[in-house]
Amino acid sequence: MGYKAHYSLDWNNEFPVAYTVRPANENEKLHFKALASKAKKRFPNARWHIADSQYSSKKLRRFVKERLKGRPVIPKRENERRGEEDFYVGKLFRSHGKLVMCKLYKRRTACERMNSRAERLIGRNTLRGLKKVKAYTGIALTLMLLIASASYKNRKPHLARSIEYYASH
Repeated sequence: MGYKAHYSLDWNNEFPVAYTVRPANENEKLHFKALASKAKKRFPNARWHIADSQYSSKKLRRFVKERLKGRPVIPKRENERRGEEDFYVGKLFRSHGKLVMCKLYKRRTACERMNSRAERLIGRNTLRGLKKVKAYTGIALTLMLLIASASYKNRKPHLARSIEYYASH
């Protein structure tokens, strides 16, 4: 059994806001509320909560609207009933439905890019134990934030997401 890191990020700058590490065999929906709540505390003005169709459920949409006072940007799965406000992602990974929602959903690629950077830092390690994996993930995400901070401090904001630049200099 392995572990999986779940992130919440600010998609404007692609930096982590909150994270958790859980056993990989647990359903991702179980961690959405706690992670989104933690992110909302850090960014109280957050309006849009973007997630993939794995998180599609009435309960989570209601949670985002009522508890987080935001708008869920979560595509419906193909087997779910869709209304005017809803959208879905087709087999070719193209979103269909309300144009505003489809455009917002494209921002989800920021999460994929951040995952990619985190994986480059973390690597495919064979750490054992949830505590060790959480600590290692926390160090990697902190390193990402330190790289961004150093970039802005050195007046090189275009390098804020460049792990390779700082690893080679």
